[in-house]
Amino acid sequence: MGGAVPTPPSWFEYGERNTPAALTVARLRPYLAALGITRLARQTGLDRIGIPCFSAIRPAGLTLSVSQGKGRDDAGAMASALMEAAEFAVAEQSEAPSRVATAETLRLAGETFYDAARLLPAEHPLPTGAPIRWLRGSSWPSHDGVWIPRDALTIGEPATDLPEVGRSTNGLASGNSTEEALFHAICELLERDATSLWSLLPDPQRLATEFSIDVVDDAVIQAFGRQIADADLELRLFDQTTDLGVPCVMAVISEQGSGNARLFDIAAGYGCHPTGTRAIGRAITEAAQTRITNIAGGRDDFMPAEYSEEVDESVAFLATPASNRGQPPTWLAPDTPLPEMLALLAQRIGPTAGIVWSELGGARYGISVVRALSAMLEDRETNVNWTPGPRALAVLDR
Repeated sequence: MGGAVPTPPSWFEYGERNTPAALTVARLRPYLAALGITRLARQTGLDRIGIPCFSAIRPAGLTLSVSQGKGRDDAGAMASALMEAAEFAVAEQSEAPSRVATAETLRLAGETFYDAARLLPAEHPLPTGAPIRWLRGSSWPSHDGVWIPRDALTIGEPATDLPEVGRSTNGLASGNSTEEALFHAICELLERDATSLWSLLPDPQRLATEFSIDVVDDAVIQAFGRQIADADLELRLFDQTTDLGVPCVMAVISEQGSGNARLFDIAAGYGCHPTGTRAIGRAITEAAQTRITNIAGGRDDFMPAEYSEEVDESVAFLATPASNRGQPPTWLAPDTPLPEMLALLAQRIGPTAGIVWSELGGARYGISVVRALSAMLEDRETNVNWTPGPRALAVLDR
């Protein structure tokens, strides 16, 4: 395994957390039983890379029982796993108060509501005359009030109002504060949007986005690269940044040479962050986490047959040797404070993204859990009712 990842001058350098990871873990520990978390497992040693990975186990989870976490160090990976498990627990049994009303009643009262049309099949639009449950939310970045269908926000509990809704955890996030959780939720929406649009590109255009880790001027990223190389694995990086201009990256870790006969031999990770190097770091650590998730075999959303699936056309472009013709994405400096990042995100994507969000709970555990939705961003990988929006159609028409 490679050497230890260098510690940045301060935790603000990688900068959207307002509480050090070790303190987040310490604050959550008294609430683990209440959240249904029974175990926290260090899984780093299951693979030969050495990038820290942990899992948090919730045996009675209504969705996933195993949540994964990764980081530059053990504290970061523990916090990542615990926060994901906590956000699932809160979203499965949200205590946010609901309002029951018809969409028509809200319209006649002059109140704004979120249609959720893109999460519904075309033949089953949002009912206007049937009473459904709504949660109070806000538009972003205007903070205007908006009512959002509860079934579009929560997970785990039955979707009794909108049984055909395309449910996922896209835009579900937690943080030490509401501001922090909202930032993570927005980044995830942007990441899924970028992945969706990039997946529609033909292979030559995908390959043209590849860049080399050697041109990334960041000590932490270079240390990750050495760890992967020392493990005799190959790392490939692709810039998935869209027309919105927020850095998004895909990292792929695979065996050297011809050792990739199965899909699970190829581990992908994705990252989105206003700071380009942070997006790259997220993608690399997530790819390492994906390998360990595959090795551990503990995820209850994996089917046994998936382990024997052979590589298919979806990853055929990886058979082409690395071109490294692209450049890594950049935008904001690494030390940009969280409030400034959110303000600059609002300026850059606010009018385009059509984001609404609602706080689902978490205060009793000292955290905030939010869910954000977008009427404009693409979500091909997570929405069973996905149909291409204007930007996806533009990619397909090229």
